[in-house]
Amino acid sequence: MKKLLIFSIILILCFGGCSAAEAAGEYSFSLSDYYPDDGTVFCSYPEIFENKIVYSAARHISDPQQGNNKVKIYDLTTDKETALNISAIYTFITGDKIYYQSGRNICKASLDGGNSEVVFTAPEDKLFGFSKGGSDGRFIFWLSDSDYSNAEIFCYDTAKESYSSVAKPASIHNPYQNFKIKNDFACYAEASGGKYNIYSVKLSTGKNTLLCTAKRDLSQYVYNGNTLVWSDSDGVHYFRNDTVYDIDNGKSKGDVDIFKDRYIFFFNNFQIYVYDIETEQIAFTTAPENYDENKIYPEYCQWFSLDEESGKAVFILWDRDLALSHYSDWEYEEYPELISVMDIKKEK
Repeated sequence: MKKLLIFSIILILCFGGCSAAEAAGEYSFSLSDYYPDDGTVFCSYPEIFENKIVYSAARHISDPQQGNNKVKIYDLTTDKETALNISAIYTFITGDKIYYQSGRNICKASLDGGNSEVVFTAPEDKLFGFSKGGSDGRFIFWLSDSDYSNAEIFCYDTAKESYSSVAKPASIHNPYQNFKIKNDFACYAEASGGKYNIYSVKLSTGKNTLLCTAKRDLSQYVYNGNTLVWSDSDGVHYFRNDTVYDIDNGKSKGDVDIFKDRYIFFFNNFQIYVYDIETEQIAFTTAPENYDENKIYPEYCQWFSLDEESGKAVFILWDRDLALSHYSDWEYEEYPELISVMDIKKEK
């Protein structure tokens, strides 16, 4: 995998036809691009766990059998890519182990793909999901009836090699969103009378608490114990101290996350935005300063992975010309997808 030079924020944005306000507050943000050894279209967005990026490599849309969802791991510290003998889309890495969904099973294997074993099997009469967004050695999975009623949410603790039930919603809303774990908390939603009640779950105790009620269909939500952030058809919002704040009315339905209880990540028009709660300003964006509708700009998939401990995030980058310039032998109609890695560093 070839690594581009890591430019400063301003240079990256100028080079890509984008610009941004200077990073505000205590942290700065910069992007660099990485190219998988083989041109690919990803099965789902890559995830990052400390210095390891894991993704399903994938398939070409024109040739679905190519790749067969094979898992690959790219190590940022060694600049090496490793292909595992595992086919999966949903994965979780901790220490020297990888956990992944295989059919109706959750499996565990070593990072070389060996010594695979089943650690959970879902009942045949239940819907089953393995969620992205795990952290601190824990991840979420869930079961429900076919209409999402009689749901049950579980937390798997890899240190204990056991799982426990942490919530039993009467009906869970959009369980295929990511149950992100932040500071011992996750959250879920129930639909009721055209509104959406969002609950927090303290994973160590199993305590469920109603946080607030949203008026629109939720796309993604995350709670860190102090601040709830969510996106819906009205934009991006956060809830803190019993007050709801609106920070984007661009009707951008996509992923959201929060870093250090201060910086909110969201997307608008397939561009990355980082909003600083303290300054009430955009601290970073890939959006062009002077948008030209006749110009084609690089875009980013609206789903991403943030590792708060390492201060890194990964995104899928869509840039046809850049991608084809690196994979000259590409023969498929759609163009390869690239990976962008964000470094988040505390300012001195």
